[in-house]
Amino acid sequence: TDLNWPEEPIYKEYREAIKAKYQIDRLMKKRPNSRISIFAKIQAAEENLAQSQAGENNSDFDEEIPF
Repeated sequence: TDLNWPEEPIYKEYREAIKAKYQIDRLMKKRPNSRISIFAKIQAAEENLAQSQAGENNSDFDEEIPF
């Protein structure tokens, strides 16, 4: 019912009530930063993976296996 907009102009109080109900301000604040933080987390994970793989290649784990 909230998505059926009236034909007359929307009053400021009505807009504020909709914003409060769906927490639109909070969602709009999170959105621009979330993409940056996701890409930063992916890059950090890739760097950690590369470091751990380099550490595995330098060690002699294969020679320690008894079979």
